Amino acid sequence: MDWRNPPRDRLAIRAHIRAQLRNRNLLEFADDDHETAQRAELVYLNVSPSWTEGAQNCNVLALEPMIATTTDAPEQSIEHTVTDNDDFWSSTGSSTCTAGEALLYRLRQPLSRVSYVSLAVYRAHYQHGDPLYPPKKVSFLTGPTPNQLYPASPVYPVRLSEGQQLFAVSPTAPVSQYLMLRLHGRRQRQWNGG
Repeated sequence: MDWRNPPRDRLAIRAHIRAQLRNRNLLEFADDDHETAQRAELVYLNVSPSWTEGAQNCNVLALEPMIATTTDAPEQSIEHTVTDNDDFWSSTGSSTCTAGEALLYRLRQPLSRVSYVSLAVYRAHYQHGDPLYPPKKVSFLTGPTPNQLYPASPVYPVRLSEGQQLFAVSPTAPVSQYLMLRLHGRRQRQWNGG
């Protein structure tokens, strides 16, 4: 593709920018890894329909955001993780893809049973190539206090998609007032354009 004749539609522009950044060895994009994406999709192929059906029969629990292990900027706080708008939470950058994060919430209904957790991965449309920032994996802890949290799920792979993803919490997880999301590793590093 000739740089003097850039594409006009959004997906073609994304592909063009990504190709330019990859060709210059500046940045790779997590959601271009089709093998990883396919492996994650296969994990959910059989369970996703039953999880979706099960979640439709559950009450939505209101969450009060408590704390995130890191936040990139005050306007990108954990409070944005419980709203359905274009605002988002962002962790601080890391030079390694093994860095993890945690988000802690208090359930507004005391002593509730958490059955499913919904997660949406952020796509930064304002950054070159529209990168997607999924964690490699996610797990959940529940408990009666922030200091008494117990594993409530296996460690699940996260799909390379910006849509809502549903994860089951173990039926043996304790009745809780707190929920912690542990985000294990990172698939996308942020490009420092300088």
